[in-house]
Amino acid sequence: MLLISDTHIGTHRVGGTTPASREALRDFNISLIESMLSGSNEGHLVIAGDLFDDFEVDTRDFIAAYQILSGWLAGACRSLTLIAGNHDHNARGSKMSSFQALAEILVSAFGNRVHVLPIGRHGWVDPTLGVYAVAHCPNQDLFDQALSEVPAGVKWLVLHANYDNNFAVESDHSLNVSAEQAKAFNDAGTALVFAHEHQARSCRGGGVQ
Repeated sequence: MLLISDTHIGTHRVGGTTPASREALRDFNISLIESMLSGSNEGHLVIAGDLFDDFEVDTRDFIAAYQILSGWLAGACRSLTLIAGNHDHNARGSKMSSFQALAEILVSAFGNRVHVLPIGRHGWVDPTLGVYAVAHCPNQDLFDQALSEVPAGVKWLVLHANYDNNFAVESDHSLNVSAEQAKAFNDAGTALVFAHEHQARSCRGGGVQ
């Protein structure tokens, strides 16, 4: 399994940039994702949230993402799991995100080789490896409820959230897992793997990554 997250395709930064540097950043991001995939021999790609940088992205970024992921799936015996992140959620809920649209197209093209965990959902990513995931939820209460429903026997729990971040506790846009919640999972033999946090760190003796 190749697990990546926060690819943020369609990244658009304005502050401290020029049109040329913005374009260079976009191209670099696309090239980096392509390089990661081409250098992997794994058969199952898991993207743990924030595939796109915004709820809706420019058409050319949508097409770039489709080309990357359909190219991956063109390989024999390959599968894809897409997990929704906070950038894939809109509180109004009346529009389809670029993430949702791309997921629909990929499922239509590749069938059960593509597995999608939309906003508010949780489920097995690979039961043979003990990998389970919880997608971004509309608010912290729903996220806590989803955590309480994680079944026994999970070895690796993939989350799109912060770990032990008091600034995120009251924010629905950025969810939080407390140290106490993490300890309970670790004590039960479950390690937590966080997307959303862009800086790598390891806590609780490797029980939180």
